[in-house]
Amino acid sequence: MVSPGGLRAKPGASVRPWLPPMRTQEAMDAAGSISHLLQLSVAPTALISGCGLLTLCATNRMAHLLDRLRALCAVPSPAHAGQIAVLVRRARLLRLVLVSFLLSMLAAVLAIAGLFVGLCSGASFDRSVAALFVGSLALLAAGLLGFAVEASLNLSAVILEVEADRTVA
Repeated sequence: MVSPGGLRAKPGASVRPWLPPMRTQEAMDAAGSISHLLQLSVAPTALISGCGLLTLCATNRMAHLLDRLRALCAVPSPAHAGQIAVLVRRARLLRLVLVSFLLSMLAAVLAIAGLFVGLCSGASFDRSVAALFVGSLALLAAGLLGFAVEASLNLSAVILEVEADRTVA
């Protein structure tokens, strides 16, 4: 048997003298619990990735909306009052959507942390982890619903813009 330093160890001696010797069954149990933990953390990890992409999308929408709002406010006109009101409403809704997505990611991170703390400490946080994951999914659903409402408001802003252009022309 060769030790990590490349030296030959005596037969039956531990290759890892800095660690206490583990029996085969304990090693298998530890490996099994770690692999089970990794399986359980896949769904929250995927949720974090998806929420990150949705957050990026919402942030881009917010940036374009604020640019449009600044442009309309730079040239005050009574014809733009309706558009400005809709854009402000959309901005507030997008802020809630962003908060919802970020809280969803936070709940998923806390669920993963609960899984790891539970494994390391031997305590069971199953109900807490499940509640955090369900809460994360609920926040994701709320954010997606807010996205749908914001898209509808976007259409009404476009309609107001078209009507304003017709009255000017």
